[in-house]
Amino acid sequence: MLCVPLHNVNRKENFVRVIKPICIQPFSIAHVPISVSRKFVRKDCLIEPIPGRQFENFAVQRIVTHPTSQSTICRIMNFKSEAIVLRKGDLVAAVSN
Repeated sequence: MLCVPLHNVNRKENFVRVIKPICIQPFSIAHVPISVSRKFVRKDCLIEPIPGRQFENFAVQRIVTHPTSQSTICRIMNFKSEAIVLRKGDLVAAVSN
């Protein structure tokens, strides 16, 4: 049996980034504005956690979306007892068709 990764970690367009800085309070969920590559605009796509990074600092909810522009929303949960800050440009999730 052969194991093949679903995401190419060398391709920037397969990941979404935070558009503006946001602070997520402890034990809460935030709607975080993210940017997607142009190739996903006006197409159904799946936003999901980056393989191997789920629950490292936060949790990303899997969602099927149809972005009408290069920006959309992602739900991120802070499960820790301290607030976390996501900076502009931080990689938070992976995206695929």
